[in-house]
Amino acid sequence: MADLNTDQGGDPMTEILVVMTDNEARKQIESSSLTESEKQLHQAFVDHFPGSRFFANTPEFIKSFEEDEKVSLPKWAAEHLTTLSGAFPAEGSLHFAFSSFQEGSSSPLNEELGHLWFSLDYIGWPSNKRQQKVLKNARKGISLFPIGAEVTDDGYQLAINVAGEDDTTIYQYQINSLMANASTAEEIMASVFPVFQSPGEMLSKVRAIRHGKSTTESTQP
Repeated sequence: MADLNTDQGGDPMTEILVVMTDNEARKQIESSSLTESEKQLHQAFVDHFPGSRFFANTPEFIKSFEEDEKVSLPKWAAEHLTTLSGAFPAEGSLHFAFSSFQEGSSSPLNEELGHLWFSLDYIGWPSNKRQQKVLKNARKGISLFPIGAEVTDDGYQLAINVAGEDDTTIYQYQINSLMANASTAEEIMASVFPVFQSPGEMLSKVRAIRHGKSTTESTQP
């Protein structure tokens, strides 16, 4: 597994991340190739954590990550990661709490969401080959690539569809539920829940960030 948001293998942090002030992050978003709606959602994330340090991943590291994971990220995902992928870089463990999932979400985590923290570090394909096969072949046109997990139970994961260039959805599932579906030949996607329409929406719904021993709350009520 790889982690896009931490220094790895002794490489200089500058080769992995671009660290920005809030003003620099705003300029980077505005000059990016993100859609206008995604720009607004990324800007909202910056506005919710004013004065913080933000970061994006370098194109070189994205390429290295894709080679290591044997995956081709959709263009929109790479654009998101190289524009703005988070805040508080290199401050120890980095966890995000959300105010809500998207409107109409049927995720079983909806009622518990106020107490949950997630990593958002593109954790990559599971080492378990059977789990990997189930995720890669969730449905025709859907290959679920894990991008994060709930901190206390990493079986609850977030993923993107790397088989659909136009599908910007962030999905949530419990890996054991997917494996149970696979073992009984049930529909894998029956236990997969869309929780955000895009990376921008996901960032805009961050209500707090736990970085190392500190926690910073969003300015958004």
